[in-house]
Amino acid sequence: MEILETKNDLVRILFSPKKEKKILLGDFLALDDINETVFAQVIDIESSKSDEFNVAICKLILIYNMQKDEVSFYNGYTPSKEANIKYLNPVEITRHLKRSDKNIVWGNLTNSNLKFQTTLFALNNNFYIISDNKQDIKILNSNIIQTLQQYNAKFVIIDFDNRYEHKFLHKLKPGVDFKIPLSAEAVEFLIKNDIIFGAIENKVIVESILIELKDYISTLNEGFLPFDVLVDVIDKEYKASKMTELALFKNKLNRYIKKNIFANSKEEIDSFNKKILDFKFVSICLDGFDEKLQKYLLQYFAKNIATSAYFLLFCEDPVTDKSILKDIFQNGNLYPIISSYFHFSQSFYIKSQTSNTVLFKQLKKTKDFASYASF
Repeated sequence: MEILETKNDLVRILFSPKKEKKILLGDFLALDDINETVFAQVIDIESSKSDEFNVAICKLILIYNMQKDEVSFYNGYTPSKEANIKYLNPVEITRHLKRSDKNIVWGNLTNSNLKFQTTLFALNNNFYIISDNKQDIKILNSNIIQTLQQYNAKFVIIDFDNRYEHKFLHKLKPGVDFKIPLSAEAVEFLIKNDIIFGAIENKVIVESILIELKDYISTLNEGFLPFDVLVDVIDKEYKASKMTELALFKNKLNRYIKKNIFANSKEEIDSFNKKILDFKFVSICLDGFDEKLQKYLLQYFAKNIATSAYFLLFCEDPVTDKSILKDIFQNGNLYPIISSYFHFSQSFYIKSQTSNTVLFKQLKKTKDFASYASF
């Protein structure tokens, strides 16, 4: 085996499957040169121009200190092309992993019966799961959920398609179990998404009514307006003007009346965090809402959850954007456990914020070798 190329924390290693010990996906290798010993994991295997050789793409993950017999996080060191490469027994990896009274078992190491487990604290610093297979993500998240339940650790799942059916989950539905405030931000959401049809000059009139309400809400100590007040204002304006655009906007408001998501009192708003506080294992179900409303609700949750909890979220475009992710990461009450496909537009940003990542095999291979090295 020999190193062909190194880019950031990835190396390409040439090997002969006919003459050397077989290398499989998930295997561990030790790269030993005069300065450092680096542990690496095989994350991809491809053929080469020669029929005799294959190429293993390996991620550099740990630095091994032989004198102290301990490992540390990869420090950016680039092994020389002359480094000695040898197969690493998975036992060498597992014996260095920290244990505590609270551990999570991820499964068996590839090609062995060894259980791979880490301390539960691995989830505490913006944990990230990347896979092109949604079922893989569901299985891993279900394992995390069951482990958190086992240790009685509070968590909140955002469930867009009712995928999680664990009996211990307490499911909450916007408009059924809690309501959100008609804040200045909510009015801005209505302006952007619900004034879409009609003559431009009349749309401007509708928008000016809402802007005036938005400015008024900004002066209120409680920071919201009862939703019924908005409905009454629009109804009176329509009766006075018979403007088609106001009738169209009234029809848009009827959608929110049916969903029953906007509050008329502070008690209805406070019920959200009260229920998050009262129940240990919460699933907020957003199935049945359109993507724009899902996005607004998600941003509200990200900003307003006031109880310490793990926060599980599957990210997809366009529902989750960088602004929402920033709110999640900046909410000091949340321990985010984020998952997404490889092609998710904000994947690189999440990687820049996380310390621990689970990386499944990419189904659609990236052509550029360097693009693998974005962790």
